[in-house]
Amino acid sequence: MVATLVSVKVIVDRRRSGMPLGRFMPIATAGVLVRGAIGAISNSETLYFGLGIATKYVGAAVLLGSVAIRRPIAELAAPYVMDIPRGLASHRLFRSTMAIITSIAALYYLASASLDIWLFQRSSVEGYVVWRFLANWPLSAIAIGATLFITQRRIRRIPDMPPLSELVERRMAAYTDPSTTPERDTQ
Repeated sequence: MVATLVSVKVIVDRRRSGMPLGRFMPIATAGVLVRGAIGAISNSETLYFGLGIATKYVGAAVLLGSVAIRRPIAELAAPYVMDIPRGLASHRLFRSTMAIITSIAALYYLASASLDIWLFQRSSVEGYVVWRFLANWPLSAIAIGATLFITQRRIRRIPDMPPLSELVERRMAAYTDPSTTPERDTQ
């Protein structure tokens, strides 16, 4: 219920302030609304939480599928998070790093969904919500930490490549100040 209300509030607030919604936000909000409606109509906690758990398994399958077809989702998302100088996007080490990062995300979703099932079977609804949060927080922290560590370590091995923090700072500067354009390697 809270997730549904927050999702709708975020869309309304962004719309009122004239900010763009993008493609993902309306889709995610529609998913939350549909899941909430199914849970309310069915009056089934199992169905309501089961949809979320199933979504994690589907997400893991999509992530692993993107690695299998050599188009890792992390590679597609990387330009939104960090500046990608010329030569980096096509470098074999960068591409393999993005496959590793995508695989870490998939493993996180698999572990999280499996843990959710185990917790749901052993807890009350209220207990499940609390234990899920407490259990998934360290899992997500480990996944994020591993992602940052591996990305930094592997990018550093690419000749003439700045550190990950600098690439992220350049991208964030472009978001906050549109007149700032990240420096590009001319090779």
